[in-house]
Amino acid sequence: MDIILLIQAVIMGIVEGITEFLPISSTGYLILSADLMGFWTKEKVDLFVVVVQLGAILAVIYDYWDRLWQALMGLLTGKAESMSNPRQLGLSLIVATIPVMIVGFTFADEIKSYLFNPIVVAIMLIIGGLLIFYVENRPKTIIAKEAEDVSLKTALMIGLLQCLALIPGTSRSGATIIGALWLGVSRKASAEFSFFLGIPVIVGAAYWIC
Repeated sequence: MDIILLIQAVIMGIVEGITEFLPISSTGYLILSADLMGFWTKEKVDLFVVVVQLGAILAVIYDYWDRLWQALMGLLTGKAESMSNPRQLGLSLIVATIPVMIVGFTFADEIKSYLFNPIVVAIMLIIGGLLIFYVENRPKTIIAKEAEDVSLKTALMIGLLQCLALIPGTSRSGATIIGALWLGVSRKASAEFSFFLGIPVIVGAAYWIC
């Protein structure tokens, strides 16, 4: 067993755990960390980056299992115990997922070839930080207090903004949370909607990389 490689993998896991649920790019920081440590080849790093993110998604599923299950049942039956509009949440998540899936699978090779490098990551981290400051300082009018209140139109807009996260260094959670806040979704609902939306997206990314 390569002890150095094992230590590097642990460090990468810690970086992922810290950055995944913050509005900063976990993928970007993983790429930068891998580059600084000389962690494997580019192809293996790309695979590791996506697979390690599946662990974060399992944590979301565990923590929000009850709401996710109710959203699924609500989508099928229109009823749920603790949601006012469960079918709306399910439909909104589907609508928000479609844009990134289309763009991701259409331009997969180009993204992997030209954008997965430290320079792109560094530039997008700076741009993302500036956008966070801008949106945070804008006056906000709340139109959706809960995740299940997000309309299909708003969900589509969030989904389009999520496509920016295909550029390494652009935070998926940051793009969706900040985008949702900009569109009038409450802070709590923005975070929850972003977490839920990450499940199909990161699973799809793992399939694409593998």
